[in-house]
Amino acid sequence: MNTIICGIDRSPGARSAVRVAAALAERLSARLIAVHVRDQSPRDGDPALRVATNIVAEEVPNVGAQPRGATGDIAERLGAIARSEDALMIVVGARRRGRSRAFLRARSAVGLVSLTDIPVLVAPLPTGSTNASPATTTSDATCRSLLSPEAASNVERGNDETSSGHVRPAGTTVAEQRRLRRTSGVRIRPPWSRGPYRSRRPYR
Repeated sequence: MNTIICGIDRSPGARSAVRVAAALAERLSARLIAVHVRDQSPRDGDPALRVATNIVAEEVPNVGAQPRGATGDIAERLGAIARSEDALMIVVGARRRGRSRAFLRARSAVGLVSLTDIPVLVAPLPTGSTNASPATTTSDATCRSLLSPEAASNVERGNDETSSGHVRPAGTTVAEQRRLRRTSGVRIRPPWSRGPYRSRRPYR
C-alpha cells in the first residue's frame, strides 16, 4: 500500500499541508503518516507524539491518519521515516515569512530534497493567511493605481482590452514617474544615469 509522509507542527502552513496530504491520500488510496519532529527533548512535558495526535485530531480526524513523533533534525528525520516506509511522497507546509523558527527551520524544502530521492510537495499557505507573500495579497485598487486612466476604467468595467492603445508606457513623463514613485516606492533612474549616458550627466 502506498504511503504519504506529512511533516506537521502547529503553524498554519503545516496544518494546511496535512489537509492537502489527506486529500492526496484519499485520491491515491494511500495511508497517511503525520510526523511531528522536535529538534530537542521536550521541556514542557508535551512530547512530539502528543502534538502530532492533537493536530491530526483537529485537522483530519476522519481519514485514518497515523500520528507519529520523532526527535532530531527535522529534515533528516522526515527523510529517514519516508525511506523506512518506502513513501510515495513527502508533504510539507510553506514556510512563514518573518519567523526564524518557521517550519523546517534552518532547512528549506530544497534541503529536504537533497537528503532523499523521494518527491517533496510543498503545500501552499491557507488563503487569507497574514504570512502570505505580498505579491499574493496585492489589492485590485493598488494594481489599478499603476494603470493609465483608460486602462483603469477598462478594469472597472471588466473590459480585457488593454492593448497598446489603452495602456501608456510607465514613466514616460515626469508626472508619471512621480506617481509611480509614490504608489510603488520604486525609484526610477533617469536615462542619463544609465550605461553610456552616465558620463553625460548634466551639472547644475
